[in-house]
Amino acid sequence: MKEPRKFEILGVDWIEDNETLRNYLREIKMKKDRYFRATFMDAANMDYQITVEFKAPFPIDGKLDYAKVAQVKFNHLISLGHIKVRDIEPVEV
Repeated sequence: MKEPRKFEILGVDWIEDNETLRNYLREIKMKKDRYFRATFMDAANMDYQITVEFKAPFPIDGKLDYAKVAQVKFNHLISLGHIKVRDIEPVEV
């Protein structure tokens, strides 16, 4: 009988015929990036909103801060000039 092959993934020792390993590898193959939509709003006035779409891993990964990914995408869109300042005007007090 053939001895199972042993190897290491992410610091964990695995055996070739380990059911957990097969499930883990299947999960990795199934993960795909998907578009998500984040809506940013002004804390003082909820009528002011900007919606940004961004790619992130799906199904949702509990270890990933999707709000942070959305903020990075928003800042990237500003730096590219895709989101621009249209008007600047004084506010009456």
